[in-house]
Amino acid sequence: MLTTYLNTLKSKGNFTYETISNLSGISDATVRNIFSGKTEDPRFETVAAIVIAMGGSLDAIYTATKKEDVEANAVITLKETYAQRIEDLKEHYEHRLNEKEKHYERLLLEAEKHIETIKLDKRWFRIGFVVSIFIFALLCVAELLNPNLGWFRY
Repeated sequence: MLTTYLNTLKSKGNFTYETISNLSGISDATVRNIFSGKTEDPRFETVAAIVIAMGGSLDAIYTATKKEDVEANAVITLKETYAQRIEDLKEHYEHRLNEKEKHYERLLLEAEKHIETIKLDKRWFRIGFVVSIFIFALLCVAELLNPNLGWFRY
């Protein structure tokens, strides 16, 4: 049962014996003997150092009485890890989506301001055109009423 739990932690964390040895401060040979089951009754302190180095739980050693329980605990841990990762990804993409929405809202406001500027320019152009036509019409009427001015020659 102990070796099953330790091997499950080892494979879940992709640890090597050397890494476990370095993290726990236990010699490489002792680590290998415990994992292989050659050490039938390892000291609690040694097992605790190895389990803690791999990020495992000492309680899980005593609560898991069968290999299936250890595997079930590993699956539950894996599901929790994936669920957390999914939540992190959701938050990340929601944040990016919010940034994009704000960006497009700014672009829309800029476009609306530009359209208002164009409408205002169009209005002034129309006013200028109408005033120009009015002045031209006044000049034509003045010419017709007073032929001595001489803008138009007959």
